Order: sequence, then structure tokens, then C-alpha cells
Amino acid sequence: MKRLTYLSLALNAAFILFFAGKRIYYSSTGQPKESNQSFASKWNSGRVDAFKSSKIDTTDIVFVGTSITEGFLVSEVFGPKVKNRGITLNTSAHLVDRIDFIATSRPKKIVIECGINDIQGDISTDSIIANYSKIITRIKAQSPGTQIVVNSVFPTCGDYFMLESRVVELNKALAELVTKESVQFVDVHSALLKGQYLDSTFTYDGLHLNGAGYLVWEHEISRFIN
Repeated sequence: MKRLTYLSLALNAAFILFFAGKRIYYSSTGQPKESNQSFASKWNSGRVDAFKSSKIDTTDIVFVGTSITEGFLVSEVFGPKVKNRGITLNTSAHLVDRIDFIATSRPKKIVIECGINDIQGDISTDSIIANYSKIITRIKAQSPGTQIVVNSVFPTCGDYFMLESRVVELNKALAELVTKESVQFVDVHSALLKGQYLDSTFTYDGLHLNGAGYLVWEHEISRFIN
């Protein structure tokens, strides 16, 4: 119950952060795409700057990713040596730009969750995989001893069901990439499915996880948190 309470608090925080940006980034506001991209970049820059006040050391495990990661209270669930560097609206390109800042601290592990915002932005699978390759290459170059864990992109349902075919396509390409790069892969996607789509009991909007959904992710990722 205590763990579920933590995750529920995380959900509330993620809900507020997500919809602060979502109204600008994803809804039909009539604003040009450039403005949407500018908002995401400014939000990313602000969060990266805020992270500078919290140091990472060589015994830390660091989660990086999107609002889905940002909403996961990993320190409360796994302990203070597990740190959250998720940022709402992040794409794989954002991670390419900011991964050096994390990798240069040489953490024990880096856990990556990314791709759904790229898909919503109609970025090609090839481009996303190219960015993932850059992320992995930069981590290995900056910190050869850091273990890399890549999460599958999570499934969708409801208003976001049309994204699922792209999610499946990207996960297949990610599985091939991690094998080539000899890094670890966590198939959270399968654990969250009901039929072909995200189980509706694990989400509040068809895209983001609720408390029950975070418990599934916790179960699947826990064997990598040591």
C-alpha cells in the first residue's frame, strides 16, 4: 500500500506537468509546429538546468526519458541511489543533447525510456533508432563502465490507439539495436498489454501510466536495479 501511495503521488505530479505542456504541444491550438518545438526545448532546458543542483555519482542508477519516466518516483520505490532524470515532452533528440551531462558523472547504470513523443511528432523509426545509437555511443564513450538498460516503448490504447502500430515497429527495431550494441533490453510493452493494446487498467489517458501501471513497470525493471 505504501508503494502504491508513492506511485499515486507520482501520477498526480506527472499529470500536472504533462498537461501544462500537452495543451500546447499535442492539442489543436492553431499554433505553428515551430512554436510547439520551441516550448518543448525551453521546458527541456529548464529541467536540465534544475538537475545541475543534484549530483550523480558512480554508485547511482539514473532513469532518463519522457513524462512517463518523470512520473515514476524511483528514489522512493528503489532507494536514494536511484535517480530520476525524466523530462516531459522529451524526444530521442533531446536525450542525444543531454546524455553527456549524465554520462560524464559515470553512474553505475543508465535506464532509458524514450520514443513515444517521437512517434507523436511523426519522426521516422530510422531516425529514432539513429538517435538511440548516438545515445548509446555517447554513454559508452563517456563512461565505459556504465551499464545501459533500454526499456521498450510502452503500448497505447483509447485516444492513442492509432500510435500502436508505430510502437510495435519501433520496439522491433530497438530489440535489434540493443542486440547489436550488447546492452540490456526490458520488454515492458508485453507486460502492459491486453490483447493488442495497453490494458486500460494501467492508464488514465491511453498513453501514461497510473499507479497500477507503474507497479507493472517496477516489477519488470526491478531485476536490473542492483
